[in-house]
Amino acid sequence: MSAWRVHASLYEDEARRTRLIKIDIEGAEVPVVEQLLDTLDFYSPDVAVAVEASPAENPEWATLFDRFLAAGFRAYDLGNNYDWLTLMDGTEVQPKRVRSLPSGQADLLFTRAEL
Repeated sequence: MSAWRVHASLYEDEARRTRLIKIDIEGAEVPVVEQLLDTLDFYSPDVAVAVEASPAENPEWATLFDRFLAAGFRAYDLGNNYDWLTLMDGTEVQPKRVRSLPSGQADLLFTRAEL
């Protein structure tokens, strides 16, 4: 097993087998997503990334969103309105394809696959 690590937590062979990365670190996502985008070549081409984006809190999200699109990803809003009552009622929400960064806080899925 290679000693080389991606994000200090995955070995190279683990990164290549990874299919989904979920990043939710309470507002500190930007530097992690930047590093992920810088190292995309180490992951499988079909890796998907789910992340909570807060463009009002950090304008760098616009650049990150564009970098995902430039790397061949599609963006989907996962429809989380952050209202726990709505989440608890069991209503199924379908991901919605977005072509630009939502202005408010949003849970986004970046994938090269068509949903």
